[in-house]
Amino acid sequence: MVPESFASPAESAAPAVAGVWPGLGAAAALLLLYLAAGVWDHGLWSPTEPAFGGVVWNMARGAGLFVPRVNEMAYLEKPPLSYWLALPGVKAFGFSAAALRLPSALLVLAALAALHLVARRLYDPFAAAVAALAAGTMPSVWLVAHRATTDSAALFFAFLAWAVFLDGLRDEPPARTGGRGREPLLAAIVAVSFLVKNLFVPYVVLVPVGATLVALGRFRSLAKLGAWFALFLALVAAPWAYVLHAEGGWTFVRVALLDNTVGRFLDLGQAARIDGTLLDDATTVNRRGALFYVPYLLLTSLPWSALVLPSGFAAARRFRGSPVRTFLAFGFPALFVALSISSSKADEYFLPAAFFFGLAAAEWTSAQERLEQRRAAFLLGHARVVCGLLAAGAALLAARSGGAIPLLGAAAALTLFLVSLRLAPSWRSASVALALVAVAETAVAGALVPSLDLQKSPAPFFSELAPELAGRRVVTDIRDDIHLPLLNWFLDRRVEVLPDERALVAALRGPRPVAAIVLSSSPIASGRFPAENDLRRVQSVEGKRKLVALLNDPAAPR
Repeated sequence: MVPESFASPAESAAPAVAGVWPGLGAAAALLLLYLAAGVWDHGLWSPTEPAFGGVVWNMARGAGLFVPRVNEMAYLEKPPLSYWLALPGVKAFGFSAAALRLPSALLVLAALAALHLVARRLYDPFAAAVAALAAGTMPSVWLVAHRATTDSAALFFAFLAWAVFLDGLRDEPPARTGGRGREPLLAAIVAVSFLVKNLFVPYVVLVPVGATLVALGRFRSLAKLGAWFALFLALVAAPWAYVLHAEGGWTFVRVALLDNTVGRFLDLGQAARIDGTLLDDATTVNRRGALFYVPYLLLTSLPWSALVLPSGFAAARRFRGSPVRTFLAFGFPALFVALSISSSKADEYFLPAAFFFGLAAAEWTSAQERLEQRRAAFLLGHARVVCGLLAAGAALLAARSGGAIPLLGAAAALTLFLVSLRLAPSWRSASVALALVAVAETAVAGALVPSLDLQKSPAPFFSELAPELAGRRVVTDIRDDIHLPLLNWFLDRRVEVLPDERALVAALRGPRPVAAIVLSSSPIASGRFPAENDLRRVQSVEGKRKLVALLNDPAAPR
């Protein structure tokens, strides 16, 4: 039942689905969706996973835990916490993409669990299951959970912080303005998140929280939260700043704590190129228009846009007397505006909005009892449409590829769609249909990901090159956060980075056997330079064909 502080008496007659079965069904479906496909079935994919893997490789090989590095260069775009979370799996199971990626899937599952638990306390078990399944089956959320990236940890901390905040509002009588001690816990969670993605999570969490507290008139709670956050942030950031200064002086401190934090895209000038101690693209500039996130209202909420967007708007219109609706009414617009006015914009920055979409789904599910049958029919019909689209997509993939795995995925998705057609409109059937969507997405992902890996993975190149490297000096002129870390990861060595193509040519002309790895777009890859030795060219015909190896043979002069 919805607490009186969150809903009017007419709305308190939510559909009662007692027991733990809705939560168990949602958990089983989401565990299958997040762990059965997308973790174990493909290699490192650009653009985000190579840098992440390269940093973890360096940490595992003794390069230090506090200053992320790619090859020998400091890579200060993100703090180290996400890399630490991936490190135990890599040390236990070796340098596999699955070991690197598994923490991301587990972190997003934990984020969905936080959403489920707070929705269960705010509403009822069925509404909580709908919230978790709605957010968890959004492809945008699934995709970030299956990439080795800092975005999954950012999503976890944002969901956890908002869940703690809403749970505190639930326990606090409307007349109080001082809170009941949740401010230190919330501030600690947000401060620790600094070690994941600088000030991104504090920004997206505290702006909606602050807007909600202002709307509720709880200024004392807002002041306490700000004071606690400042204290905890200093305690979290100071040790990292000390290590940065010890290893790279004020240049490292400035790049990490100013250029990549406070002024995310301030011009570094030559700071990132001093003595090669910093990777050239330690920061990225991603300026877009003020309306950049407008389409992501739809894209992020798919396939439940027709449910969660109108529900969030309707809840916001009736926010008076309900703190959770005040959070929807003021917190989500504040998040949208904060992201829109930010100097840098990226698709992944909008992903925490999935928490609001899941909450809106729970709010919709817990509406008046007299609408139960109609809403159950709508939810069931929506799930049938999604299952049908998934089945059609899997069938198209199977027809184009002709492989056994896509064919099995298409058969499974089609079977689940037919099962959904047999369900009669009821809340129980609607919950089953939502779980069927998660299972159908698992079948489609299981069929799609291995097919994509044939085009996206660089592993075939390194498999073909590995037998040629015995006794050779391996050099490159690549200095970026996509291809250079791949060399460390797949070759399990720190490749010698030379300053330019002339140095590569000199190495290939020398008396020692050399393998020079370059980008396929590089002029040197075409062999347009004088050489005294014949060169052999290695470039895989499978997978991603961005890398080329040139091998000399000093014993065989021209």
